[in-house]
Amino acid sequence: MSSARLGVTEPLSTAPPSALDLALSEALEKDLRARNLYESSEEAIRREEARVGGAGGAVSCFWELLVSLRSRRSQVLGQLDSLVKDWVRRVSAAKGFVKPVM
Repeated sequence: MSSARLGVTEPLSTAPPSALDLALSEALEKDLRARNLYESSEEAIRREEARVGGAGGAVSCFWELLVSLRSRRSQVLGQLDSLVKDWVRRVSAAKGFVKPVM
């Protein structure tokens, strides 16, 4: 019996995560939470209410949620952009590049 393939290409690995993988994932999640890059409980509740809500108020709730999520998405992407650019600058400086790449 073959297992279903969910993507276009084969997975890089089917092995379970190593202890290092788990530690790095935990560190990443901790950092993302510290930088407020996870959705808040209120956002999660509104998202779920819009997803499973009835047809009556669901449409207006959906649009309110969509506007809120787009704003939050822009904020998170902006913060992520800053983090990546800062990391590139630090790595470039550590490797001795005269001008930062970004």
